[in-house]
Amino acid sequence: MVSPATNAFTVSYWKNHSEKWPTALNFTGVLAVFNPTASGYMSLGGISYTKAQLLTILGTPTGTGTGADARLILTDQMIAAILNIATGAAHSSTTDATLVDGNTLLTEQGTSGPALGRSVRIPRWARRWSMMGRT
Repeated sequence: MVSPATNAFTVSYWKNHSEKWPTALNFTGVLAVFNPTASGYMSLGGISYTKAQLLTILGTPTGTGTGADARLILTDQMIAAILNIATGAAHSSTTDATLVDGNTLLTEQGTSGPALGRSVRIPRWARRWSMMGRT
């Protein structure tokens, strides 16, 4: 559930412990792109989502194998990573750049619609997340 080295929690943890989410996001620097607009809680791919919408995303099955939705997998991982950083988990400029790259991909590809697992080649940095066990 938590990695002792980084104090980072999994997607499953954040999905099941919404009471542990920070009250609001207030990032500075490159991570400010994730601050919400208007009445949202977090911005991803240029769209501001409420906490309820983010919980719905986290609760949506991603699929398996070649039928998996790569965009949804990436979105789940980004939500968890952003919440981890917002609650004090260690991160570096490399981590921050990876999140910004993921956000750019979501902005370019959209955050809704048909699964992208079969039609979009996911960049190497995104594949590294799954190898790091951040699920």
